[in-house]
Amino acid sequence: MFKSIFLSGLISVLLTGCSVVSPSGLIAAARLDPLETDPSDISIAVGVPEVLRLADADAQLFFGFAPDGANTPPPVGTTVPLTVSTETESLTPNAGQRIYVFGFGTSEAAHLTALQDRIGALKDRGLTGTGTLSVGITGGCLTGTLTDGLPVATWIQTSSDGAFVSLTRPTDFLDTLPDQERLQLIERLQPC
Repeated sequence: MFKSIFLSGLISVLLTGCSVVSPSGLIAAARLDPLETDPSDISIAVGVPEVLRLADADAQLFFGFAPDGANTPPPVGTTVPLTVSTETESLTPNAGQRIYVFGFGTSEAAHLTALQDRIGALKDRGLTGTGTLSVGITGGCLTGTLTDGLPVATWIQTSSDGAFVSLTRPTDFLDTLPDQERLQLIERLQPC
């Protein structure tokens, strides 16, 4: 079944690419139908230190699929910038944390829908593979000093009337990046 194959890839990327996946995050990922969920129904919440201010495109989402085996089509994927959509009262920040809620602009949602169609076409050909979903911080500005690295937590909401579900627990995002990417991100985090 494509959904279960996709889920195993989703979980592996969340474990290695951003943070430790929460049990509720595993359940939320299992319920997410990657090919049928309308991107405009998905919201991503990102918890960061309160001294970090995020704006449009300071976080991004990668969504992709890599077919298994030799002599298969190349992997498909897209990275889209996230757009700050609203504050949320349904999530309570921890002390020293600020939570931003992101959605997708019209163009970005169209890119994700096109990718869903491409993955669906691969699935229709009987191909199996590994799906990936990751959220990353790409910029922002600082109102103070990051004293404990850059702990990031994520939540997902897959319908406008649904609750946010924890995907990942706070983990230092800087520790997950290769040295060069970590240095580049630190350089981009300038005072506001």
